[in-house]
Amino acid sequence: MVNKCCVPACISNYKRKKGDSEQNTYTSCFEFPKDPELKELWLRKIPRKNLLITKNTVVCERHFNESDIICSDIIPGVKGQQDTVIPRKRKKLKSGAVPSIFENLPGYLSSPPPLKRESPGSKRRRLEEREEDSLQKFLEEDIVSSFTDLTQCLDDQFKKWKFFHLKTEFNDDHIKLYSLEFNERQGLFVKFSISINNDLAVSVWCENIKISNFTWIIPKDNKLDRWSQLQNIITHYSSSLPGKEAIFESAICTVAEVFQEDEKKLICVVF
Repeated sequence: MVNKCCVPACISNYKRKKGDSEQNTYTSCFEFPKDPELKELWLRKIPRKNLLITKNTVVCERHFNESDIICSDIIPGVKGQQDTVIPRKRKKLKSGAVPSIFENLPGYLSSPPPLKRESPGSKRRRLEEREEDSLQKFLEEDIVSSFTDLTQCLDDQFKKWKFFHLKTEFNDDHIKLYSLEFNERQGLFVKFSISINNDLAVSVWCENIKISNFTWIIPKDNKLDRWSQLQNIITHYSSSLPGKEAIFESAICTVAEVFQEDEKKLICVVF
């Protein structure tokens, strides 16, 4: 005897009229759980009053989410071999599954399927891929391809960096950037300035003192090839270093560069 679903308006495993596409279709059904609390939860979910539970009272698979139903068994592979998937003759429910889909009844009686929890490995790979894509996008957008590119995009970059304190002068063969300050001793003076030639060579002044070496920011002949290099130069020199400290820093960079190729030499600086 084929058990019939007890959910109202469900016709799973009932006799169909001739010509019905599902006339001979069998739908898997599941008995009520033995656990009293889970059984009570099923009764609250199924919109049927005074439902009498017997050994033949069942709920068909159409009222469960696909993720709640076990349709196959998996045998783990041995020594790196693929897992073996064996279809089950009789489907079964996962522990704690509750009927939540009632298609032929008002929509408010059904519950949305639970969100599938992402495995730690999958989440880690997704985050790594997102970080890699973000880094690749940043590196592509960070390139200063030419002097023309620099002049056309400089104002937009300054807005992005919120460098509203800098003044700019555009010329055919170079760009000047500078920051003005005022104090009682010096009056109005240029605290920091940059000149960028049309070959993208960069020169930096801090309180009228030229910084001769900043290879720790721009390693290739002081020629700009990335927007982040310009941002780092402006941030570092315009906000922190007065003239004497700028000279000292430039000297240290020069000394370090001289001895870079010979790691065996020891530099002792006495203050």
